[in-house]
Amino acid sequence: MRSRSRRAAASLALSAVLSFLALPALAAETHSADVGLVPRGHVIHDDLYTAALTVIVSGTVEGDLIAAAADRVIIDGVVEGSVTALAPEVIVTGRVGGALRASGGSVTVVGEIAGDVVAATWTLTFGQEATVGGEVLYWGRRLSFAGTVSGDIRGSASRVELAGTVGRNVEVSAGRLAVTGPLRVEGDLGYRSRVEASGLDQADVAGVVVRRTELPPNIRVRAVRVMARMVAAVMIAIVAVTVVWCWPDATARAARRVRSPRSLLVGLLVALAPVFLIGLGWLVLRFAPRSAALPFMLVLAPLVVAVVALLGFAALVSFVPVSAALGSRLFRGLGPWGATLGGAIVLGLILLVPRVGWLVPLVVFPLGLGSWLTMRQPTATDSGSS
Repeated sequence: MRSRSRRAAASLALSAVLSFLALPALAAETHSADVGLVPRGHVIHDDLYTAALTVIVSGTVEGDLIAAAADRVIIDGVVEGSVTALAPEVIVTGRVGGALRASGGSVTVVGEIAGDVVAATWTLTFGQEATVGGEVLYWGRRLSFAGTVSGDIRGSASRVELAGTVGRNVEVSAGRLAVTGPLRVEGDLGYRSRVEASGLDQADVAGVVVRRTELPPNIRVRAVRVMARMVAAVMIAIVAVTVVWCWPDATARAARRVRSPRSLLVGLLVALAPVFLIGLGWLVLRFAPRSAALPFMLVLAPLVVAVVALLGFAALVSFVPVSAALGSRLFRGLGPWGATLGGAIVLGLILLVPRVGWLVPLVVFPLGLGSWLTMRQPTATDSGSS
């Protein structure tokens, strides 16, 4: 009776977690088409949300525009609000009355942006006719700017090319900075790079030009990594004790399978299955017609989210039999709970060791997962005891 109550409590907790993970998918509503078109002369008196193979706005949108496209988003009309775009290619030759937020392969601005430009793209290009009323904030591989911006230019890229007019400061981190034409900076020109910038003789800077050397790895990033590993170690211990409390017999059977080569083989096959599915999905997207790419992505996205959630849960649970097997050898007098907790603590401590800790999930995940999947198969110990 007590074992049933434990299992019921654990099942209820698991259902609550899975329900929480499913909420975003249940709340989403998607509309798709081959071409999302706002014709020239047409006015939309509200916000526009669209997903299509290609999104073209040649008319006027009086609200905000949120667009996702499998091919490109083209704005050669007027959007009086802000634009949020996700596409392999985003082109703005018209006018945006608010901010432009874009992510994808390339973003090209030749028109007018009244607000800020925030972009995470492979390439970000501003033509000579481009005007930005706010600031430019970007992350990408290449930035090419030749227009006019009223605020700052800030961000990071492998290569930065600057020309035109900057109303305030330039503060960039770049593998290489080049001034490719006449450049006027009303504030300071600061850049962080290993090499000296080229073409600075074409720059008219009202403030100062400052070159900073690249920083060593950020201490805060290191601290976050250590904290993440500590949280993972604590989670491993909590999950291990919880599982052995709810399912002691099953945990014992799985722990006995840890040393079986069959368990490792089965775990490796299951662990590599998502990689195979992702590769298959990539091949389908690569060779499928463009008209079928977007519907396939809309179907594939929730499946990927579900697989990632299941893999995260399986990764935590896979530590349990390995912790129990390790603890039974190191802490034999502590009983199943104490031994499992001791084994989980040992694995957690190894996880915290620099340059070694990454090996723990790499070994434990397939081994523990295979132990759970093959726990009903008899072992040599089981045969001897029978």
